[in-house]
Amino acid sequence: MPFFVPFRTKYFLGDLIYGIEKQRIRYIDTVNAFRDAQPYFGENAWPPVFIDDYLVSSEEECMRGFIKRESVNNQDNSEMTNTRMSCFRSRLKYFDAHHDKFPKYTKDFSNHLRHDKKYHSVLEGNHGLDTLNVGRKCKGALSWVSKSKSQLVRDIHVHFILDDINMQWVADKHEEFEKKSITGKELRWLFRHRNHPKVSQKVQFWRNGQPVSPPWNGEAGHIWDNYERKLMEKGGAGEEERYDGLSRLFKILCCGV
Repeated sequence: MPFFVPFRTKYFLGDLIYGIEKQRIRYIDTVNAFRDAQPYFGENAWPPVFIDDYLVSSEEECMRGFIKRESVNNQDNSEMTNTRMSCFRSRLKYFDAHHDKFPKYTKDFSNHLRHDKKYHSVLEGNHGLDTLNVGRKCKGALSWVSKSKSQLVRDIHVHFILDDINMQWVADKHEEFEKKSITGKELRWLFRHRNHPKVSQKVQFWRNGQPVSPPWNGEAGHIWDNYERKLMEKGGAGEEERYDGLSRLFKILCCGV
């Protein structure tokens, strides 16, 4: 029961690690509970530890197109362009090295995205690498792992590292943080779906090297009050609030609580 005790106290093969990149890498390198992830990160073995490596078709096409185009056009040897090319080559090398394993996962993941009224856009057009679609892909992956009925993800859990995250900025959608990271988008997705039992069972939060409760629980939970109020004002109860409301109604009608 990762949102509650007993926590999931270590990384298991196939799990995905979320959070700010620097902290994800630090946990893999230094936190004992994540040592089993080391061979699958440092040596690029299968399966991936980050959702980044589950490339959907639009991302793959954008990366290959960028490398091909800039190999010709980058006459001024731009440092930024070279950095992106190096990153894309590394990710494609990993993707190609496991071409016998990726297809069934990426097909399953893509099918999940395709049937989502918002996240289907990740698979469309040539915008696979823009911030909006990368954010939607990562949120869609949370949905895939936690809410999908697919047998492929049945045993996959998410470890969300909270270190170095300014939670007030996340809840307030602070412009400076939003520009640098999509982590806030992922956390807000989890907050909106926090009452879905499959989500609460599949996501384990971490801070200071230890498994912890969600950031909206406990003394700092009030940080999320304003965000929750805005959600209700914007569109009334979303899917997760409706789910929670129906769940409470069911308990009242059937259990008298």
